[in-house]
Amino acid sequence: MRKAKIYARQASYEDFLEFVIRRGHLTQATLEAPHYDDTILRFCKAGATSLDLAASLRPSAYFSHSTAAFLNGLTASLPGALFLNVEQSKKPKPSASSLSQASLDRAFSSNQRQSKLFYTYETLTVTMLSGKNSEKLAVEPIAAPSGRSFSTTNLERTLVELRKRAHRCTSFCTSWTSLTMSIPTPKQSDFWVNAQASPKLTYGHCESELHP
Repeated sequence: MRKAKIYARQASYEDFLEFVIRRGHLTQATLEAPHYDDTILRFCKAGATSLDLAASLRPSAYFSHSTAAFLNGLTASLPGALFLNVEQSKKPKPSASSLSQASLDRAFSSNQRQSKLFYTYETLTVTMLSGKNSEKLAVEPIAAPSGRSFSTTNLERTLVELRKRAHRCTSFCTSWTSLTMSIPTPKQSDFWVNAQASPKLTYGHCESELHP
């Protein structure tokens, strides 16, 4: 652009941004996390979608819950509230002797934790979930309508996570309960064994309880 003399050779970075935004080459998106007093700036090309914007917040994360349901073709429209799962670091597995029905009842008798880390931009809300480390089990690249692929929980995992704690979920979560009753176990792993055989052992989050 300098060679074409579209803008001055001495233009600063700020001047250049102002120029391309004014010309409509880029759009500035300001995402704010009110509970953390954090602001992230993104400069988007024309045609950038809310999925593009959300995915840029944590490149190593993946979409889950209602966002994954959309990408897996379970819903026709993309919700305004998107969910990104940022897996925790690995932790030692609890011993089998430490698990008992009494301890599970105590753990789940209180309200499930809610994520306070979410970013907003206009009508978009992106909630960051701190999920248990699964080494991205059942996470696959899935193409969005725009043609770009995003890391997303696959169909089976998405249905399992939507089914969890169905008695506390929104109608969207419960509407898929009957479909997940007969989900096959594609991998003999801790995620699938615990998610299906023991509904109280949860590796995900109930969407209705994570809305900011």
